[in-house]
Amino acid sequence: MRNRFLALFGYAIIYGLVFWQLLEVQILLREQAAATYRPLAYMIYSTVLSVILGLLAAVPHLVRMFRARGSWRYDWAAILAVGIPALIGAAYAWLYYSPVGVYLPLPQAILTENSPVRPICGFVLGYLLLHSVQKRERGER
Repeated sequence: MRNRFLALFGYAIIYGLVFWQLLEVQILLREQAAATYRPLAYMIYSTVLSVILGLLAAVPHLVRMFRARGSWRYDWAAILAVGIPALIGAAYAWLYYSPVGVYLPLPQAILTENSPVRPICGFVLGYLLLHSVQKRERGER
């Protein structure tokens, strides 16, 4: 129990430090976008940031999977059912300003910086990408 606590505590500290550094870069990109009127780098980074945080959140699961016995599997049903809509939600700003944007049924309110939809979708996508990696014993479904 003590080793698990220390491992999780260390992981939380590292996750917090990485999160803090990634937010510092986002603040710099936001300031650059405001000064140059070129928001593309900021839009891309803000989307990728939430996916990276989701990937980092799934690292303990991936470590458990490396220790487990069995053959590697990937949960394609979860990726297709949850991952594709999460990808669309995370990349909505890119899609909105692309030629496809005319046909998007979702409201423009998702594009606002205060909307939680895009970061949550990005986090879910990143988490799901690593959490869908599994090991299963032979014969187990």
